[in-house]
Order: sequence, then C-alpha cells, then structure tokens
Amino acid sequence: MKLLPIIYISLAVFSVIAVIVIIVSYVSFKIRQRYGDNDEDEIVVDLKPSTISPTKKAIAQKKKAIKQKEALNRKSRNRHKKAKKDLQSKKNKKPVKGRIEILNPNIHSSAALKTKKNKTISDSDDILKHYSDDDSDDFYTIKGTKTD
Repeated sequence: MKLLPIIYISLAVFSVIAVIVIIVSYVSFKIRQRYGDNDEDEIVVDLKPSTISPTKKAIAQKKKAIKQKEALNRKSRNRHKKAKKDLQSKKNKKPVKGRIEILNPNIHSSAALKTKKNKTISDSDDILKHYSDDDSDDFYTIKGTKTD
C-alpha cells in the first residue's frame, strides 16, 4: 500500500515537468519567429574574385570536346570488336540442348495403335476387379451415363 502514493507523486512530478518544458519551448518558438533570425531575407554574396580567365575556359571546353570525341571513337571501336566476336562465337557455337531431354521416346506407329485392344468397363461392372499394378496391362476406358 505504500507503493501507490510513490507512483502518484512520480506521475504528478513528471507531468508537471513535461508541461513546463512544452510551455517554455512554445514561448521560445514564438519569440524566435517574431524577433529571431529570418533566413529568407538574407542575401549571400560571394566575395571571391573570379580567378578563371576566358582563355582558360575556352581551353577547358576544347579539352572536354576532344575527350568526348575520343570516348565516342572508343565506343565505336568496342562495338565493332564486339560484333566480330559475336559473329565468331555464332560460327563456333555448338547446338544447345534443351533443359529436358527425352532419352527413350515412345513412338507409336499407326499400325500399332490400330491393333491395340480397346477395353471398356460398363456401369454394372465392379471397377476394383479390373485394377492392376502391372505396368504391362492396358488401361480400361469407362463407359457410363452422364449425370449432371
């Protein structure tokens, strides 16, 4: 029971301090807004004299133009070399196999399909009599009436 008054006092002290801090910060904000620094009105002036002469600017522009021309020439040479490599690689390329390759395909001729027996199951037959785990057995087709 002695813990409750301690908690109440600590919450009251904390809330009073928080309210005081909020009020002081709001008042200082308003004072700075009214009388404080206005960054929008300041004008920044660069007092350094320009040390670059017009001739240096012209020389720098010419150097830049020469570098751009050299870069374009390099790119065109690289494209030409790449095109030659692509042609050589296409000539030397082996045929690419697919991801899935069927090793033993089952090719049924039309004669083999005609001679195959067609087994059917009617509605009255018991399906479980015709069940088999043997892979060599043929499948049965079920014939029946449709019910929708």
